Amino acid sequence: MMKKLIILSVMSLVLALPIKAQDLSMGVRAGFSRNSISSDFATLSSTDAVTGLTLGAYMKFKVLGFFMMPEINYNQRGNDIKGFGTNTTHSIDVPVLFGKQFFKVIRVNGGPNFQYQFANTQTNLSNIQNNSDFNNFVLGLQLGVGVDVWKLSLDARYDMNLSEAGSLKYINTKTNEILNHAGSRANMFIFTLGYRLFQLP
Repeated sequence: MMKKLIILSVMSLVLALPIKAQDLSMGVRAGFSRNSISSDFATLSSTDAVTGLTLGAYMKFKVLGFFMMPEINYNQRGNDIKGFGTNTTHSIDVPVLFGKQFFKVIRVNGGPNFQYQFANTQTNLSNIQNNSDFNNFVLGLQLGVGVDVWKLSLDARYDMNLSEAGSLKYINTKTNEILNHAGSRANMFIFTLGYRLFQLP
């Protein structure tokens, strides 16, 4: 799966270079996310969102009056389920965003997000074993708005999984009873500050 992610990243970069190179810009972003991993069982009625880190790099170029913006980012996703523990996944995301710029300042964009989850951390509470399992490759979708001023950019996005992130599974260690077991999807709001490193004339 990691090979697929790398291939997608390289393809985005290769396709970007020949297209209106005078409008090509590249930069970096950093910020935080407010996110949760939702599940399809109703017994987890007290699930709290958690704050995660996000950072990465982007490329932006114009195509026929619109723009394309492939990125590669590190993201943290997770949740805090009272009485069960926490789950945190670490992923490399490759969103490929398309959008429109208004008044040279305001920007709207959206597109698919290809996620490679390479690690996850879990906590166990007394008498409860967290055996949650997460998929390596997840397909997502990002929608958002941005403001570009000078070399800076502010972005606010909503990120959601279109495919399952994995399964949440909790076991009572005294009785070996499976307390909950169901598929899950991650959803999060992302807020970042970007800095444009260069722009071709």
